[in-house]
Amino acid sequence: PGPGDYIVPKHRWSAFHGTYFDTALRSRGTNTIVLCGASTDVGVASTAFAARDLDYNLMIVSDACTSPERDNHEQLMRRIFPRMARVRTTAQVVAMLSR
Repeated sequence: PGPGDYIVPKHRWSAFHGTYFDTALRSRGTNTIVLCGASTDVGVASTAFAARDLDYNLMIVSDACTSPERDNHEQLMRRIFPRMARVRTTAQVVAMLSR
């Protein structure tokens, strides 16, 4: 973490539940979240559902997420997440942020 970065300890699957994450984002005027993580079908999914419920724009980085249950990962990326987020690869996200 760098100076001015927020550290938000998670207590449950969602990064929003019981944390100040929403307040920290809104205080900075953030309306879009780029989401990745180590457990697609648990932490990533829980955080994504909460972000949508809180009206954030959401981008999920498909190749920066993983799950021990590969079929769960694939189903979420192909069938569930596109209904609520833009699903993109790391290369696509880096290209967008480089503009």
